Amino acid sequence: MYPQLVAGPIVRYADVAPQLRSRTHTVQDAALGARRFVLGLGKKVLLANVLYELVTVYQQSGQKTVLLTWLYAAAYMLHVYFDFSGYSDMAIGLGRIMGFRFAENFRYPFVQTVFPSSVLLCGNGSLYNIISRLARESCGV
Repeated sequence: MYPQLVAGPIVRYADVAPQLRSRTHTVQDAALGARRFVLGLGKKVLLANVLYELVTVYQQSGQKTVLLTWLYAAAYMLHVYFDFSGYSDMAIGLGRIMGFRFAENFRYPFVQTVFPSSVLLCGNGSLYNIISRLARESCGV
């Protein structure tokens, strides 16, 4: 029916349905949304894409020292984070411009104390919500 955006926060219809019926548009919300969109675009273009260039250089390099491998690991991890975080910020910002309020998607995954759930689940709020809902439904809770 409608095209689906797979990058950015995963939003269920039940969470957005009340906002589809009634939402308000203000200049302040549009300005905050535009700011959030530009922040996300900056994360994607200025950080994620540059880090990906470092990853590509390492992958094509013939020299794979311990230091370069650690730099590669850090660059790749930060590339993935800034890529997803940037897309989520852009989607949240565009939604805010149009009067929608989407939930925050990334909650500081690198400062969590438990790994790997910190990066995979706690960092991606919408993914965590979907997995926990599916787990509860499959257990009959």
